[in-house]
Amino acid sequence: MAEKKKFIFDISLTFLASIINLGISFIVTVALGKYLGADQLGLYRLTATIYSIGILFGSLGIPATITKYAAEYEKDSDRVMSFLFTALLLSIFSGVVVTSFIFIFSDIIATIFKIPELSELLKILCFIFPFALINLTLLGLLNGLRKMKSYAIANILQSIITLFVTIPLIYFGFRAAGAVIGLLISSAVTSIYLLYTNRIHIKRITEDLKSNMNKILQFGLRVLGAGSLSEINNQLDVVMIGLFLFSADVGYYSVAIILSRFFWIIPSAFQTITYPATSSYWREKNYLKLNVMYNKSVKYCTAILIGIALGLVFFGPYFINLFFNKDFAVSILPLQILLVGTVIRGGLVQPIGGALCGAGKPGLD
Repeated sequence: MAEKKKFIFDISLTFLASIINLGISFIVTVALGKYLGADQLGLYRLTATIYSIGILFGSLGIPATITKYAAEYEKDSDRVMSFLFTALLLSIFSGVVVTSFIFIFSDIIATIFKIPELSELLKILCFIFPFALINLTLLGLLNGLRKMKSYAIANILQSIITLFVTIPLIYFGFRAAGAVIGLLISSAVTSIYLLYTNRIHIKRITEDLKSNMNKILQFGLRVLGAGSLSEINNQLDVVMIGLFLFSADVGYYSVAIILSRFFWIIPSAFQTITYPATSSYWREKNYLKLNVMYNKSVKYCTAILIGIALGLVFFGPYFINLFFNKDFAVSILPLQILLVGTVIRGGLVQPIGGALCGAGKPGLD
């Protein structure tokens, strides 16, 4: 009973943090789209997409690896600290590499998309990567140790700072750059909070550095290889629209994306808990609990998503007209098409998406 209550409590905390995060993302989207137009919204969305791709490859699968090892060795604090120290070193190095790459090639990327303003935004954005990768690694630790209160606070803190920095900057004429600066500052402040929160786990341990590095990279790169195709597929639509159409078209499509993917916060909250739980249950060979957890997660998510999706099919047009200007009516049809895939994937795949990885078999994902 205690385990069941903790499972529900952890999911509730994660869901709350996701709701706040998505709500603030929606406010920023409205501010850019309604008051600055689809062109600025599209420019910001394209920058955010490049950020997501940079994070995907820069992370090297380290956050998921730390989550697994933290859950697996939660009773061996020295082992956890040893893995964490190595992971932080790798994350910082990778962050510097990605920052350098984006800064050097920002003009070329802007030329490829035929959007000169994109170069300036990328030169601001590039400095976020060391902070963002440290954050993901430390969040992976909190997730693995099931310290979901601190996990949720960190996510909520970053969202709130993003809001309180971005909206004034947009108001004072920074336009899409204001939203990018908001991301950068919020990520840096969140790093300070996470480093302070996890200070008891951060210790300079170099004895097994080479061995830990090999283990983390071997598992992490398998996670990256398994998950990269799915993540790139999630971002490919925005990239293709940016390449062949205009930034305004990216803006219109962004509204459909943020509304359709709103549903994913529910299965994502489940996955955040089922992934480390799988690692623990698999180690204990408690396959009965695994089966029960997977069945209930899929059933509950599917039922909830179908109900919400039907509501958005009927009320989506009114919702878009309420928060955006009439030009965004073109977002309605893409939204209705996206909802089909969102419900299927969100109900059947995402709640237990980390199952194979948690069982130590990321290559089968």
